[in-house]
Amino acid sequence: MICLYGINSATQIFAGHLGNIQLSAVAIGLSVIFLFTFGFLVSTLLPTNYCN
Repeated sequence: MICLYGINSATQIFAGHLGNIQLSAVAIGLSVIFLFTFGFLVSTLLPTNYCN
């Protein structure tokens, strides 16, 4: 998890040097990717049979 935040920070710093539009596009893209990966990790860790 900490590594993912570090990669996101480094990518946003690089995109910030390119321009404001690129920075906003990268920020939106990274947040969507982060939410999908976090949801996937949580769904694999939780038990799937609640109503047994």
